[in-house]
Amino acid sequence: MSDSENVLGYTREKLNIQFCNFTNKRGATFINKQGTRTAESLALRKEGGSFLKNLRQHRGLTQRDVAEACNINYYTMIAQIEAGSARMPPDHFVTYAKCLGVRSDLFIKKLMSYYDPITYSGLFGNEHITMDDLLID
Repeated sequence: MSDSENVLGYTREKLNIQFCNFTNKRGATFINKQGTRTAESLALRKEGGSFLKNLRQHRGLTQRDVAEACNINYYTMIAQIEAGSARMPPDHFVTYAKCLGVRSDLFIKKLMSYYDPITYSGLFGNEHITMDDLLID
């Protein structure tokens, strides 16, 4: 869709949609539509990063430990995720949860509350997941 094409009478510019193409390991391409970053979405991403950092520190792991366990080439990516300047790629959710020793289903729900709060609210309402809920001990 070019900027001049429209959906239901609105241009991409008017809808403020960006198209991001992703190719998975099997070579399939997906399109992820995302709106413009808002102050609220950036604040949520930072809050999510702090939550991930707290979980990692609770387990006594370094950013390098997590990066190696998740097969991420650079531990600085973990730093970016924890700072809120990057999002964790969805294909790392389960591996990341296992590395931190938390329930992957609740971990993914918790991340959704930070990364996609509208969908989270639609699916789960005001359900609040704590660190204690996630921990497998």
